[in-house]
Amino acid sequence: MPREDTLRVGICQFAVSNDVRANGAQIREQMWQVKQAGADIAHFPECALTGYPGYKGYAWQGFDWDAIKEETAAIMALSKEHEIWVALPSAHRLSVNRLPHNCVYVINSQGEIADRYDKRFCTLGETPFYTPGNHPVVFKVRNVTCGIIICYEKWFPELFRDYKRRGVQVILDSIHSQERDFSLRTDKNCLDDAERALWIAHARLNHLWISVSNHCRPDQDNTSFLVDPDGRLQKLPFRETHVAVFEIDTSKALWDPSGPFRDLALAGAMGNGQKFDDPRSIDRTSL
Repeated sequence: MPREDTLRVGICQFAVSNDVRANGAQIREQMWQVKQAGADIAHFPECALTGYPGYKGYAWQGFDWDAIKEETAAIMALSKEHEIWVALPSAHRLSVNRLPHNCVYVINSQGEIADRYDKRFCTLGETPFYTPGNHPVVFKVRNVTCGIIICYEKWFPELFRDYKRRGVQVILDSIHSQERDFSLRTDKNCLDDAERALWIAHARLNHLWISVSNHCRPDQDNTSFLVDPDGRLQKLPFRETHVAVFEIDTSKALWDPSGPFRDLALAGAMGNGQKFDDPRSIDRTSL
């Protein structure tokens, strides 16, 4: 039996479409693969069940919410059967005339929705499709504390710091990352490298493991991967449907440079010195 301070994450990527039924079938197939590989949780890309809004004229008008409900129920039932957790990106319907949340349902190994994360920072392009959320989500799988963000939120270090303050060890980031207009860039690959550097920096600065799950359609520009607190990446194949299971050992001794003073910084301190009244310290304009 794995130790309680380890977590086996199954990172899943597939060519997410706007066909809810097809997406649901693919999710269940990859859940089976995750179970066969002995993982504790299956992690899927942003909008894995619904498809990503705005793609090829996608809109909520006439959307088949019954299909979402039925496919989610089937995924929950399979989660219980396989006794695995699932981080299921979807859309959460709100009241009439209100846009839904871009969400991740946290389904536990009993097939229950343990919590739901709603994307808090939506891009300008997403605001016609979604209502932003307003809360973090923290949950435990085995004895490992996890949190969730969604895609664009990687640009907000405050979210990572807040999760660290809450004792989170592993962050699951479901993303939808595709090729963009590179006309203003001299190197087409620089965007990939720059974005991966963000996740590496968040992992290093906050001593976190970060699981990143992306779709793998032909326009995928960043593959899925796991980054550890040392900043080391383990990647899935580029633009291929794939499941990879990684073991996260939170007891492993990894160098944490800011660890001794991170709590001070999280509490608002801008240094680790003591306040004192030495005139030679106070006078900052003389030798």
